[in-house]
Amino acid sequence: FFFQAEDGIRDVAVTGVQTCALPIYNDYTGPTLVTSGELITGDNNALGQTSLLDIYSGTSVDLNHTEQTVGSLTANGSLNLNDGKLTVSNSGSAGPNTLIGNGILDLSDGTLNVTGTNTGLSAQVKIDAPATIELTDVAGLGSSSVETDGTLSLTGTSGTFANLLSGNGDLFVKTGSNITLSGNNTYSGTTEVRS
Repeated sequence: FFFQAEDGIRDVAVTGVQTCALPIYNDYTGPTLVTSGELITGDNNALGQTSLLDIYSGTSVDLNHTEQTVGSLTANGSLNLNDGKLTVSNSGSAGPNTLIGNGILDLSDGTLNVTGTNTGLSAQVKIDAPATIELTDVAGLGSSSVETDGTLSLTGTSGTFANLLSGNGDLFVKTGSNITLSGNNTYSGTTEVRS
């Protein structure tokens, strides 16, 4: 199934199909809702300037080596970077075992709340200033390297945080967390332990 979104379309819903491919550049600005099946992007900016990428539980999105930008992200289903790049320009959330693959995940603003583990994620994660990624598990970003000029925050979790940290951003350890940092980290921002 192939779909071309016209300029200015209000929203795109993928429902009732096994696989939907967006093969070309699009310019729509409404939300993209994946309510069943799989959405595959076939070209850079296939998701246009969508205000929201909402991946329902049991569904999946495959970036398929492409670069996409979304306003916000809600990932209750699988987001496979697949050697692509996703820029989240505002905020969002991702549940356990929803973030997978190689590539780049870039949060440019707002807060991305990541709950649980995402052991299948092996990407480069970038946190731009003034954005924040909030983790509730030390394995929330899998084995990804993390370049932060914003804030990485861990809340209510214990264990070894093995991701390599670089950049000028801050690391906050909050609310009952007991964290061991491993690896040769080069980040130069503030490290705060908060109760």
